[in-house]
Amino acid sequence: MLAGAQERMRNGDHAAAATILIDAAHSYEAVGRHDNAATIYRSIAKSPWSPNSIVQEWLANCERRDDRREAAVVACELGDRAITEGKHDDARGWFERALRFDEACTHAQRRLQRL
Repeated sequence: MLAGAQERMRNGDHAAAATILIDAAHSYEAVGRHDNAATIYRSIAKSPWSPNSIVQEWLANCERRDDRREAAVVACELGDRAITEGKHDDARGWFERALRFDEACTHAQRRLQRL
């Protein structure tokens, strides 16, 4: 699956590559290889064309792995995206959630002060 996604990326078919990568992440999740799935979610989420739903799947993966620090970072990413979309109430919710994962998350603290 990963080789097929890589080939599609080289050919410029980002949507098809993302679909394959998401399927691969789901396959890893199904067999309990959550760290492998996390690697895929991280790479997809950094792409400018990644939808919020993928970032939310990454957040769920962080929760399954009990990686609270990364979960806070991902929640902040969702909060930043909400700000960009003009959804300030949603953003506030994401930053508050980030602080529930990691009370020391300065990114979330700063954003909440600004909001």
